[in-house]
Order: sequence, then C-alpha cells, then structure tokens
Amino acid sequence: MLRISQFVADLKKEDGAKLLCFCSDPNGLQFYRFKLRGAQLLQIELNENVYRDGGGRLCVDSLELLAGFDPRESARTVGSFLRNLEDRTIQHYELIFGGDHEALKYVGLRDHGDWVSVEFEAKVSRAKDGFVVEEIRDGKHVREHWPFAREVDPDSDDSPVKGLRAKIRRELGEQ
Repeated sequence: MLRISQFVADLKKEDGAKLLCFCSDPNGLQFYRFKLRGAQLLQIELNENVYRDGGGRLCVDSLELLAGFDPRESARTVGSFLRNLEDRTIQHYELIFGGDHEALKYVGLRDHGDWVSVEFEAKVSRAKDGFVVEEIRDGKHVREHWPFAREVDPDSDDSPVKGLRAKIRRELGEQ
C-alpha cells in the first residue's frame, strides 16, 4: 500500500523540471488524469488502460485514440505532480497506478538523465506495435507482448469498452 505522502517524499528528491514517465520507456505510459475512488484511494489514470485479467496477468490496452499521438505531449514534470499531490487533505490517500487496484505495484523512481521513470514490480515498455510486459508470475519470468488494438473499434456494439474513444476525445477537448 503506497500513501501519497511516501510518493511525494520520493518525488521531492528528484529534479522538478524533469519529465515523469510511468514506464521504462519515455514514449510509454503517461499521465492522463487523477481520479478519486472513494474517500481513501487516489487513482493515477494513464493514457493506456493497465489492468490484471482474471488469470492475474498484467494487460495493457492501447486503442490508439488519436492518429499520430505522441505520449510525451501529455507528459507532466516531477514538479507538476508535486503541486497536485501536496494537498494535505489527501496525504493519507492510497495511490493506485493504472486502471486496476491490483495492477502496477510501485517500487521507486529511477533517474534516466532528462526524465524520471516510476518503477513497478512489473516492467512495462513500449514496442513498435504495442506494449511488452515483463513480470515474475508463479516464480517464473514471463514476457508478453500486447499489440495495439488497431483492429478493434471501441464504439462497436460488441466492444467491451463501447464509447470509450468518444468519451476520452470529449474530455481531452474540454481541457
């Protein structure tokens, strides 16, 4: 369980001007928004959906919502995260990374020179056509490739995320 106060303490040790990435690749998972879940949980939602499936596998859904999307366009600096997280009224909150409470487990920060990555137990990196997830599962090293879901229309009637593309475009347009 990671409290905001611990994450803030770790961030304060880093250069506030550097970009903050939630992936082992600066082109990878980037911040989308903060979302309160009840009175104790603050979720950091990412530009891709990260979750665990019924079998406990870490999955990454990338719908390529915007043609030519550059994840760094939505990147935030360490300083911008500190400004949003130093609110004393939420210091006791537990932080959730990704789209599932049991998905990405925080282990620390790593300085890569001009950017800082948030490190998790599972390694998530961007491949040319999707994401690669590496983790230890049942004592074995597992490496899985999750391709971009280009062929899936999230607005189709049989899509499990029907309407997601339109919803996110609306929200991005309002910012």
